[in-house]
Formats: sequence, C-alpha cells, structure tokens
Amino acid sequence: MIPTGLGVGLSSLLLCSGTASALVWNTFDGPGSPACHNVSRVHDATSVEDMQSVVKSAILSKSLVRAAGKGHMWYDTQCSDDSTIIIKTAIVAGIYDFSLPEGAPHGSVLVDAGVTFFQLAEYLHDRGASVGYTLTNWNISFGGSVVMGAHRSSIREDSMVAAERNESDDDWLAASTSLGLLGIIARIKLKIYPDSKVYAKQNTEFHQRYYDVVPANFTEQQGFQNTFCVTDLEAFAAKNFLNSRKYLPTSNMLMEEIFFGQWEKPDFREKTTSKAIDK
Repeated sequence: MIPTGLGVGLSSLLLCSGTASALVWNTFDGPGSPACHNVSRVHDATSVEDMQSVVKSAILSKSLVRAAGKGHMWYDTQCSDDSTIIIKTAIVAGIYDFSLPEGAPHGSVLVDAGVTFFQLAEYLHDRGASVGYTLTNWNISFGGSVVMGAHRSSIREDSMVAAERNESDDDWLAASTSLGLLGIIARIKLKIYPDSKVYAKQNTEFHQRYYDVVPANFTEQQGFQNTFCVTDLEAFAAKNFLNSRKYLPTSNMLMEEIFFGQWEKPDFREKTTSKAIDK
C-alpha cells in the first residue's frame, strides 16, 4: 500500500500480520519498562529492501511485525500479546535527493524512516536549509513521528514540515496517525525551507510554546532547547505519586503542580557554551 497526497510524503508502507514465541522488548527506559511482552526476535534492518524482505517472510510464516525506532516508545502498548518480530529501523537512515534551488521559497528531501530530526537538521544546515520551526524530540525518528502523528508541530499552527495535508483523504489520515497498525513507514519525502533563525516564546499561564522566524542578523545566539530533567529521587517520588492516583485524587493535583513547576520556563541553552538563555 502506497498512500498518495501525504503531506510528509510517505513513499513506502509495508504491511504485515501473524503469530510466533517469547522475549520482552523494552522501551528506551530499559528493563522494567516493556513495550512488548512477547517478542520472537529482533531484526536490525539495514535498508528499505531488507525491511521489505523481512515483512514478506513474516507474511508467509503468519508472523506479526512491528517497527521500532530510536527508542522514544510508549510503555506497554507497542505489541499485542501475540508473538511479534521487531524490526529496528534506526540504522536505515539515508538522506538523499536534496533539492532547494537558489532563491526558491522551499524544496524537498527524501529520508529513510530511521533518520532523526537532529540528523536531518545537521545535514540541512550544512546545505543552507532547514525543516523550519518544528517541535521535536532529540531521539525520535521521522518514521516514528509520522506514524504517531506527533512531534511535528508547534502549538500555534501546523508544523512547517507537514506541508501538503489532505484531511478528506482516508489514506492520508490513516497513514499519518496509524500507530504502526498499517505496517512500517519506510521512506518519507519532506518539504524543506531556506535556513533561518527562529525565536521561541513560552506563555507560562498555560505553558503555551510557539515559534516564529527572526532576521538572520537579529542575534548571535545559537540556542537549543533541552527537555527538563529530574533526579533519580524525584523520578521515584513522581512514579509513586502517579501510581497512587487510583486511590487519592489529590495525587494528580500535587503532581500537576510539580510538573508545571518543572515546565514553567523554557530550558534554552547556548549551543556553544551550554549557558542558560533567558531572552
């Protein structure tokens, strides 16, 4: 199945089905945080063609197949209870067919599913291009972001990389938020833009964050935004508070205050010095 009209240019979708035997496949958090409870094997895919070959074999053996990217996974939801073959896409990370004519408002680039936002950002920056202002996670792949329908937009408007949307196309809607149920996203065509600087603004009243372009010579700052961090002790306390929400509704209220306190300020750092940026 190859859907058309997909804004982030889905080029290949590999379908699958079936049964098999037993390993635990953990999320990025490691042992104790399973994504799947019953995995028959884990395959490190080396190319799109390799993925296709494994999926074809799985169909013949009536095995289930699920993709796994860099590790930013949901806990205990990736697989059903049936035995599953995990296909890791992380090293299928080619970037090619770059096109951004001089003076053009936009162009395009083709990426394999395992390419992360950071990998593509560096590639494009070296060529005077970018994916625009796009909210990302450092370790999430483009295959994962498309299949989840997540990590591709600021709050105020559609992400710049989600270029051609078609809300009336069932194929587009299904493929862009399929959560892997339709198969493995293998290759994606993205719209790109001339490189620019952006500012980020956060409204602490409701923790709204948004981005806009500023002139290239507006500031010498080279910033990056870090995810907030907690200590082992804070994480242990948070987990116990969240688990107790089944019995005490006040636990949710308390955790809300704690988390919002963590998120109150954007954690921006200067790329060259790692010092905090407040303006």
